[in-house]
Amino acid sequence: MKVFTHCINHMRKHLLKDIEEKLAGKITMDDIHFVLTVPAIWDDTAKMFMREAAVDAGIKSDQLLIALEPEAASIYCQLMHLEANENKRFFLVGKEIGAKYMVIDLGGGTADITIHQLKEDGSLAELVPASGGSWGGTCIDKALNDFLTKVFGETVMKIFKTDPEYLEDYFEFWHRFEVKKRNFETKSNKNDGQNVKDKSESKFAIQIPLALTEIVAKQNKQDIKKTKSDAIITNAIQKSQYRNDLTFEYGKLFMKSSFFLTMFNPTTELLINHLKKLYKDIRQDLKVILMVGGFSECSVIQDAVKKEFEGKCGVVVPNQAGLAVVKGAVYFGHQPDLITERVSRYTYGIQTWPAFNETKHDKSKRVVMADGPRCRDVFFKFVVKGDKIKPGDKKAYIFKYPGLKSDSFDCGVFISNEKNPKYVDDEGCAKLGTLHIPLDGVDRNADIEETLIFGDTELHVTACNCTNKMKYKVTFDLLSENINFS
Repeated sequence: MKVFTHCINHMRKHLLKDIEEKLAGKITMDDIHFVLTVPAIWDDTAKMFMREAAVDAGIKSDQLLIALEPEAASIYCQLMHLEANENKRFFLVGKEIGAKYMVIDLGGGTADITIHQLKEDGSLAELVPASGGSWGGTCIDKALNDFLTKVFGETVMKIFKTDPEYLEDYFEFWHRFEVKKRNFETKSNKNDGQNVKDKSESKFAIQIPLALTEIVAKQNKQDIKKTKSDAIITNAIQKSQYRNDLTFEYGKLFMKSSFFLTMFNPTTELLINHLKKLYKDIRQDLKVILMVGGFSECSVIQDAVKKEFEGKCGVVVPNQAGLAVVKGAVYFGHQPDLITERVSRYTYGIQTWPAFNETKHDKSKRVVMADGPRCRDVFFKFVVKGDKIKPGDKKAYIFKYPGLKSDSFDCGVFISNEKNPKYVDDEGCAKLGTLHIPLDGVDRNADIEETLIFGDTELHVTACNCTNKMKYKVTFDLLSENINFS
């Protein structure tokens, strides 16, 4: 929590300083509405975790919106025609009423995918729950790091990463690779018009920092002053399993482009397989695929998606794809009602204690109360996984207090990956939080109206005592280790 709070606070201060330097009038925190973007595959507690971190960083909760990253990108792509640039292709094919399109947000760590449909009023409806996985650009970084570990050894790479003396060189190396990774072109793009022989001989080069060469020399007890850098690295290559795949000249490690492409294969395969399943699930009625996020700028990923969906639907990568989310978040801040319909990722409900029914309930759940036998831990569904919900949708039910001898009534709020969970402790269920209702001086036979408000990027839960009309809001345990959404 402290790390996230520190980062958000740093950006908040940087923003205020930048505004102060560039604008004549005085702008304060009260004048700014903040939008914090999160991956769509994050669960509700993760989103609430980010909200708490932002509040701790000095942002008022009522001035903060949580936006899902692919939704923000989708909004941007619907409104990007307002900008003076060349982003016209999607505007032409994706602005038809009823058009269905997929947004793939490929960032550093995750891939977030949503499918939206343009409605008659210009708003957007989510067709399937947001999905994705850990298929971002850092997967390629990990593949390269694993490869270099096999070449130079685990000790060398650990020293390069952790020794303060080499920290600057370490970050500079990965920054350069990030640029190389995005700009790397596949053989089919790079060698169009050239002969087959030229294609097969294309090479990919990585600049090896002198710091890494120095660490290799020390580990191999070589004198860096007497031994040339090329000889140090070449010697390490010859001792590795890649002796026939690599060469080293002028401070650069050379490999065939096809060899480098193998580092993309696991990530690309996972992404494409997931997209194929989504395409099949929506009955192949898809107009266009939008690729946004920094990793979408990588031609290897672009080519893989275009190849798979060639002849099926269009694939569009807007200009400045890496900025689509942040620009869309600004639009979302001005028009948060652009997303008018979402699909529930989970079944939401509460823990209830109905009258025990021998034909319906397990005997192990039977408890005796003052008013007779009841069944504990029953999952009462408010919304079922896959249901369509709109922002502000409310589901309210009235329950009779079970008569427990306590000064308060704690009602658990639960979610499930299943459509029809029976009990809150069934497999696939998880406790989202607890609704705390004080009962001091209250009729123990009071009716309690519990309300879940859906459709926003966060879930709101309230309770009202029907006797004294007192209302309460839920307080979630954001950091509970018992929360498990698997």
